[in-house]
Amino acid sequence: MSARVILYRGGPVFDGKTLLQDACAIVEDGILRHVGPERAGPANANIVDLAGDILSPGFVDLQVNGGDGVMLNDAPSVDTLRRMARAHRTLGATTILPTLITDTPETTRAVIAAATEAVAQKIAGIGGLHLEGPHLSVARKGAHDASLIRPMSEDDLATLVQAARTLPALMVTIAPETTTEAQVGALANAGAIVSLGHTDASFDTCKRYAAAGARVVTHLFNAMSQLGNREPGLVGAALGDGGDVERRQEMNVGQAGVGQRREVLHAEGAGFGEGAEGAAVGRLDRRVVPAEVAHVELVDHHVLGRRQRRFRHRGPARRLQRRVVEIDDLAAGAVGGQ
Repeated sequence: MSARVILYRGGPVFDGKTLLQDACAIVEDGILRHVGPERAGPANANIVDLAGDILSPGFVDLQVNGGDGVMLNDAPSVDTLRRMARAHRTLGATTILPTLITDTPETTRAVIAAATEAVAQKIAGIGGLHLEGPHLSVARKGAHDASLIRPMSEDDLATLVQAARTLPALMVTIAPETTTEAQVGALANAGAIVSLGHTDASFDTCKRYAAAGARVVTHLFNAMSQLGNREPGLVGAALGDGGDVERRQEMNVGQAGVGQRREVLHAEGAGFGEGAEGAAVGRLDRRVVPAEVAHVELVDHHVLGRRQRRFRHRGPARRLQRRVVEIDDLAAGAVGGQ
């Protein structure tokens, strides 16, 4: 059986670092085999004319509370997840982690079941789940319901460990005030991405929790103690860590139904490279998106042990929507908007 080959040409190609002109990309059976100077492809290649659009890796959004007019907390169902993924795909986020904020144990179990079923149904764009709470600090609750914030019990831990083992990716935002280092270690060992947030924890405490397995900080500076001269807190623990640098990109690209603030992160390893196939969170599908991105401001975004580079879109509503093309659709000969 011959390989399914797609040759993209006729527009700039972004390889994760550089916007390449007069370039092409060749994908063979879903794996990127070439990106660089334009060249002839195999005789059986399906030629895709970009017509001036940019070929770029898709973005991965790690915190999405809703989309298409519905919030996940209000309707934790497979249909909600499908609608959210479809809405955010029009903005260039090809994989999302639907995010449940602090809620009841029943709602948490319901959303885990919905995400598990969505993954089983192979709903495009659902990379797993993000549970932001309920194991947070009441003093730093932000928009979360204080009456639902609680310490992590053994039943809670068992539920999360099972979810981490079942889902492609599970991110859990917790605070040291309501969890133990042993619980963080158990979650990390099960494969969960443990993020610290909504906390007044001290610098030393945060460093201990990082050693236990916490790897990320949720919305740095927001809903946490600020950087002080005598107590740096979580901000200092994140900014002061000299770990490896990871390059990621983040865009605010407007509104997707509900929720105007988008935290869309370029997946780890999502830069084009020969043989590239996947990403840190879920499967990275390659998409064709237009070059109409205005007013881009480069800022820094930090995680424990890593620094992320972030692009924030502050321009008018020129959305990444004109043409979003999936490789699988292209192989079937369907070139059009999603």
